[in-house]
Amino acid sequence: MKTSLLLVLILISFTNELLSNKWKLISPLPTGNNLYGIDFVNENVGWAVGDSGTILKTTDGGNHWFFQLSDTKNQLIKIQMFDESNGWIAGNNCLLKTTDGGNSWQKFFEQDNKFIRDISFINKYTGWIFLEVNHFSGEIYKTTNGGLNWKLLKDVDGIINGRNLNIFFLNNEIGWIFLNYTYKTTNGGIDWIKSPDEIRGDVDLFFINENIGWIVESDLHCFYKTTDGGINWVQNSYMDKDKLWVINFINENIGWAVGWRGNIVKTTDGGETWVRKTKFSGNNITSVDFINPEIGWCTGTGGLIMKTTDGGENWFHQIGGSNNWLKKIYFSDRNNGFVIGTCSNGIYFIKTSDGGKNWQQSSYELLDLSDLNNIFCLDTRFIYLIGENNIFESTILCSTKDSGVNWKVDEFRPVITDLCFFDTLNGYGSFLSDLSYRTTDGGKSWFFDSTNYHSKLTTDIRYISKLFFINKDTGWSLSDYARLYKTVDGGKNWYEQYFANNLVENIEFLNSNIGWIVGGYNTLIKTTDGGETWNSKSTNDSNFFLYDVSFCDENTGWLASNGFIYKTTDGGETWLREFSDYCNFNSIIAIDDTTVYAAGSGGRIYKYINDEEDGYYDYDTIVTVYFNSYPNPVSSNLVVDIPESVIIKKISIYDIIGMEYNCVINENKFKYKNTLNIDCSRLQIGVYYLRIFTDLKNYTVKFQVVG
Repeated sequence: MKTSLLLVLILISFTNELLSNKWKLISPLPTGNNLYGIDFVNENVGWAVGDSGTILKTTDGGNHWFFQLSDTKNQLIKIQMFDESNGWIAGNNCLLKTTDGGNSWQKFFEQDNKFIRDISFINKYTGWIFLEVNHFSGEIYKTTNGGLNWKLLKDVDGIINGRNLNIFFLNNEIGWIFLNYTYKTTNGGIDWIKSPDEIRGDVDLFFINENIGWIVESDLHCFYKTTDGGINWVQNSYMDKDKLWVINFINENIGWAVGWRGNIVKTTDGGETWVRKTKFSGNNITSVDFINPEIGWCTGTGGLIMKTTDGGENWFHQIGGSNNWLKKIYFSDRNNGFVIGTCSNGIYFIKTSDGGKNWQQSSYELLDLSDLNNIFCLDTRFIYLIGENNIFESTILCSTKDSGVNWKVDEFRPVITDLCFFDTLNGYGSFLSDLSYRTTDGGKSWFFDSTNYHSKLTTDIRYISKLFFINKDTGWSLSDYARLYKTVDGGKNWYEQYFANNLVENIEFLNSNIGWIVGGYNTLIKTTDGGETWNSKSTNDSNFFLYDVSFCDENTGWLASNGFIYKTTDGGETWLREFSDYCNFNSIIAIDDTTVYAAGSGGRIYKYINDEEDGYYDYDTIVTVYFNSYPNPVSSNLVVDIPESVIIKKISIYDIIGMEYNCVINENKFKYKNTLNIDCSRLQIGVYYLRIFTDLKNYTVKFQVVG
């Protein structure tokens, strides 16, 4: 008998409907988006939600997470699931409902001027939502039939006005709302009783029964407790040094609060005392959920999900959570490249040789490194990092000759701000207000070239931040004050070319004539005569900061900014938004018009693919459809029915961690009309994924091999 095996259609996860769908997040996986809510219905099945409409689901306790299609790019802030099928999600301006375990989500209250700030459902039928209207007023709605109808509740003494209102309902009759004061209802929201105790600030509210409840207040880092249903509140003596945003209790005694920079505290005596259980630097914890006193999960910024199995004494990482600040991405070709940035313990360096499908990581700790000023790469082997020791006003130069396997550290004065090498020994350096420094020994020592120094300068050089040379003679330097200088004799003489009014971030020349300067508040200027004259261009987004620019030819180029990537195909005359995400895109490099890489905040790395390449990048958005594959589990031969309309490009088997085990078919545009038989007799016992690459979309079949 055939068993219908769930087949999942893989789509790109971070695609804005109006922007390019050819950008893929390739690290970290499955997501780098901030997560704000998590809810488990048992030890295995749970969901997490966050930025850009992110919905993640797990069916194995969080060991593996996969995307579900939300059909929105809005920020999702809270999720409440009641069983494996039914639940609700609150978003910035939409409410989502599922009745099939998240395979599909129905939208409610999707209005431009109304933002959902909190929800409280007691079952799949009955719930309340708070809508913020135009930042000044609010509305509370109630449904008793699963969202088919909604009733607007009356205002309570004019208090429903603001952004920090919290809702918590215990059952169909008893509930609370909070906005500086606590208001309680015993008739489902028809009437409200006001508490006399004022509590100002951002709070989270939780009740375990109709009498006992708690409030955590983030501004003062303190707790309040009530034992009379919210009429009176008593402040706890415990005050944490870091902000706590979310509170959750499993019973009258055991509870947790989470917040700023990984802070997790726990109480076992009903909130009388609190003990800090763990502290992770970098990532903020945004939500926490326990299914019993021992097993729980929390979410955080950067796509972080952690799990505990001992009541929060110890937490282990499941996915995400990168807080790395990536400053430079460089590729010598489509496949070989590296990314450099900063992390909590020093320099963050990862490299790839397969176009970003796999990364090798090494972290190099520099205790005296105050900042990573600039990065220069001669190729993927020879890399130079310029840091600064602010205490001793000296330069720390880190260099590698073997693609980051080994690093050499040199420290010297004065402070170097940028450098440029032409081979492994000879290079130029800029030292704050001096341009003409050279090295002939790979950066071990530097000397001042005073020949006709600055003979053509009409202004004092101050705070040189960028150097760019196209050959050993011709180069430009850029100061923090947006003054541009040029040399045509290897740095012996410099003359001023241009002065801009805005902050500048980067400079790049495509050849000796065509160059670009980018910076703050849409600073985007171009030269076609080697810097003698410059013309302003625009992305029409004046409030955005431009961090980097990269062209693959005179016409085609990309811009990296805070939140957006732009593309031009006419030499920069016009720019169109091509991709958006909750990320500062700090660095971008165009290999050609088909392959581009970008990197930025949250440790995120993206790849743009404009040809038929569609390598295995796991954890894409999932839409469920049904497809016949049998038997499952399988011991010898797996049969897959291929629809007549499908044109196969490739079929491969991957193991559970995403490594390709075997390529079953690699025949471009071959058309299958019946069934495909796959020999699984040589596979070890375990779970595998069959990836089917077609001419239009890619599919994934999960199957299990048994003995």
